[in-house]
Amino acid sequence: MEREDQYSKLPEYAELRETEVRLILQPYLDVTDQYGRLLCRLCSHVGTHAPVSVQDSVIRDLMADVFDFLFEVRPFIVKGQTLVAYPLARRAYESLSLLQVCILKASQAEKWAAGKKISNNEVRKALGKNPMGESEEELRKLYGFFCDMTHPNRETIAYRGLGEGNEPGDLPALDEIYGNEDHLAAIEKSNRNKLLVSQTMVFIEESKDLIRLRASGMHIRHND
Repeated sequence: MEREDQYSKLPEYAELRETEVRLILQPYLDVTDQYGRLLCRLCSHVGTHAPVSVQDSVIRDLMADVFDFLFEVRPFIVKGQTLVAYPLARRAYESLSLLQVCILKASQAEKWAAGKKISNNEVRKALGKNPMGESEEELRKLYGFFCDMTHPNRETIAYRGLGEGNEPGDLPALDEIYGNEDHLAAIEKSNRNKLLVSQTMVFIEESKDLIRLRASGMHIRHND
């Protein structure tokens, strides 16, 4: 095929990737579908009741903001475009963290609603002090991970070998790319998606436990 025709094939390649990735990430899709259904029901429910305070209004807006970004990030993950997904995921994480702070302190919700900024450092300190929250250090590590995956670092951008023999059967030996590492180590280092999929599967299992834990202590009235 002529090189100029490759552009028209991109949707076909994306569909092939998605078909393969869906098989791997089906548990993730199941969990996020359940989250999505719950949030849609919550939005429908609160949409029929006026907020009782500034804090209540802020919580609703941040909840919807988190949902919007997580809803849009999933198609990129399913298509195997994880590096495109991370900036959106980081934004969702920031809104979710801020949401938690505003739930804990009405004064912070009012401050944010007035247009004043609440830094990530302030958010981490506030959440770290909560007895049921994660430590400030763990929150810093997680945010750092999202930042690393969002910015164009050599560790995250795929090595494509453009102009360096990247045609099938003509790729340079892995040890030429990565030095004198053995081939298995080089393959593991080059295949970033394995790591990303592994991290996603850990998140899925932790999410299932969290859903069960919170469901046991949460009572939501809903009129079908």
